[in-house]
Amino acid sequence: MKATPINHGTVGTPAPAAPPGLLVHVATRATTIRGYRRASRPNSTRRAGAISNQGWSREFDEPVPLRGGRTLRTLHDAATYITGLPKKESALPEWQAAIEALILVANHGGPTMFARIGMMKALNRHVQRVFDPSRKEKHWGKRKLARDR
Repeated sequence: MKATPINHGTVGTPAPAAPPGLLVHVATRATTIRGYRRASRPNSTRRAGAISNQGWSREFDEPVPLRGGRTLRTLHDAATYITGLPKKESALPEWQAAIEALILVANHGGPTMFARIGMMKALNRHVQRVFDPSRKEKHWGKRKLARDR
């Protein structure tokens, strides 16, 4: 490896980039091919339990209710439900967003509420919210109490 001279007098210049061979994930065994290191296969980190396989078996905080009384309790249940949809329906943007949220939560361990929100938005995409005027207090026409009377 060549030594790179460092000039301490310039603050605005970016740091020299690391050689591509040093950017290898720690939990993999690396091999050298034509001078470049690449990850070939995982070592015993996954077998030792350092990386969890629980991703798709995680349960939602609250189950996702479906029509007909069925509920989706885990991320795997939601994924199998989406993959069982017709291709034309699963290609809709709402379902694509739900799939992306499921994958992110399962693979990166985010909150399951994100995946649940994506599922609920996709399931209720045809439901239009209607303003109910009886729930809003009518304030027009009323004068504020005058202090200086």
